Amino acid sequence: MMELYGGYLGDVSFSRTCGGNRHEEEGESCVLIVSIPGIEGADALRDSKASDVGAVRFGGAELRAADPSTS
Repeated sequence: MMELYGGYLGDVSFSRTCGGNRHEEEGESCVLIVSIPGIEGADALRDSKASDVGAVRFGGAELRAADPSTS
C-alpha cells in the first residue's frame, strides 16, 4: 500500500481544473491537482477557494474508480 501522506507537497505547483456550478454567485467550482513527487500514480487535490485547508491524496486506482472516464 502506498504511503500517500508521506510525500512532501511544499513547493509543488498545482494545476487548476474547473467546471460546474456556473449558476451560483461564486462562479465555477474548481479544484487544484498535482502529482505527488516520488509516489508514482498518486495525486493530491485541494479546493481552489480554500487552498489553505490542505490536500486530499489519492492513488491512481482510487481516482479511476471515482471517475471511470479517466481509465
